[in-house]
Amino acid sequence: MKSLIKIIKSIESKICKNLFGLITGIIFYAGTLGLPNKVYADDFYVSILGDDSRIEQQAQNSETPWKTIQHAIDSIIGTAENPHNIKVSEGTYLENIIMNDYESIWGGYDSNTWERNIKENKTIVDGQHNETVIIGANHVIIDGLTIQNGTSHKGGGV
Repeated sequence: MKSLIKIIKSIESKICKNLFGLITGIIFYAGTLGLPNKVYADDFYVSILGDDSRIEQQAQNSETPWKTIQHAIDSIIGTAENPHNIKVSEGTYLENIIMNDYESIWGGYDSNTWERNIKENKTIVDGQHNETVIIGANHVIIDGLTIQNGTSHKGGGV
């Protein structure tokens, strides 16, 4: 009986080692395909018709956007694992913006449909001649904005 138990344990050990090797191989193969490390970005919405008193979850819905770009930037925290997109509808935003890492700004959206057309839906950030209009950050994209009326000895636009 003891020798039978020894044989069963030996077989069980070999099966576990082979199964572990198989699972490790599958995980490694999937990793080389780039499957487990996908990065998804969260979208937040800004419109001149919006409201900065809304909470973060509300601003992730295009029907309940924030009003100002800087409020959006100050209210969210983008990371390498979870970068954020701030989608801004057409209109003129009288702001000087200081960006954070991993938080991109995309202009040119229609405030009703949230379809993007940067030629038809002009999104203007106007610094009102008050310093640099946008101070950038690392790992960001600024696209679809008209930047105007910045004033600074270091650069008035971006």
